[in-house]
Amino acid sequence: MTTKSDYVQIALHAKTVSIAHSLAAIYALYESNELDIPEEIKCFEWNLLGILGEFALSTYLTGGIAAALISRHNGIANALQGKPFDYGHDLPALNVDCKTTRNRANHQLCGLHLLVHPRHVRNSRAYVLAVLDEPKDGDVGRIQPLSVQLVGWCYGRELEAAVNPNSFTGAHRLKAINLRPMSTLHVEDIRLRECA
Repeated sequence: MTTKSDYVQIALHAKTVSIAHSLAAIYALYESNELDIPEEIKCFEWNLLGILGEFALSTYLTGGIAAALISRHNGIANALQGKPFDYGHDLPALNVDCKTTRNRANHQLCGLHLLVHPRHVRNSRAYVLAVLDEPKDGDVGRIQPLSVQLVGWCYGRELEAAVNPNSFTGAHRLKAINLRPMSTLHVEDIRLRECA
């Protein structure tokens, strides 16, 4: 069970956010046909949120964004060859997938859900819930320092199959309060076997 004291806040500097913006623009060109995203969400923002969450997770697990950049570089190379971007692995050699959302209404984070599309769920994969703290001006599209909360994580087998009345109908989910604390997520436990 996760409590507020278990959350990990990662500050992303403006330069890091600028890199995320550039990658999101590139990815928006390739991913728009592959994602099940609600039409009201711009593909750029969808990609930006994911990249910011991956940068935060990479910083937490490896001390910087290099691992996430390598994964994104490999994803673009895969896209050019007609392959899946990252095969569901957000960091190289690690069986982890970061799911990022915005906290637009400043909800209590423990009330949010980690949502994963059914076709992306893998029982042994670790899924992390990252929440972008809403900028004071509400403009995620502006390059500025941002903060991401790593709320908690679970394995795919722990997600509950449920119908969510929002745009993620059928998403597997787990309430944030039921996630494992980030302090229990260790690189050695999520390393891909073929890379061990």
